[in-house]
Amino acid sequence: MVTFSKKAQAAGYYFGNNALRPNKAYRQFNTWMGDPSKALLFRAIIDEIQSKDLVKNTEKTGDYLFGGLTALQERFPREIMNLRGENRGTFIAWDSPRRDEFLRLMKGVGINVGGSGAAAVRMRPMLVFQFHHADIFLEACERLFTESALR
Repeated sequence: MVTFSKKAQAAGYYFGNNALRPNKAYRQFNTWMGDPSKALLFRAIIDEIQSKDLVKNTEKTGDYLFGGLTALQERFPREIMNLRGENRGTFIAWDSPRRDEFLRLMKGVGINVGGSGAAAVRMRPMLVFQFHHADIFLEACERLFTESALR
């Protein structure tokens, strides 16, 4: 049995054992119980990921984004601390002493980035995140950090 849930668009599971099949076709289940129609939908999502080589895209874009953040960390060491996620695709995080302000200001320019714990900025972009998206993000960070340094 393979289970999947929210990040895969909806709850569901693949099953091969008749004892695990729901007793009513296309019945909506909760996160843990699954739904046969969602398994079909998820198969299409997997096919799209494979046909567009989105895992490789994430690796390349993550390397590019991490390199840009490393350069910003060198210029603004008080803004980006403990940068982590190298070679992890776009799974990137760093610590910021003014994390909440950073998140608020980024949302103010249309960039949705999240936080984790007390001080971490955490990025988890979608598989279709491209270099030009990384450039938009990095330019916004640079602008915000530069304005902050001028105060």
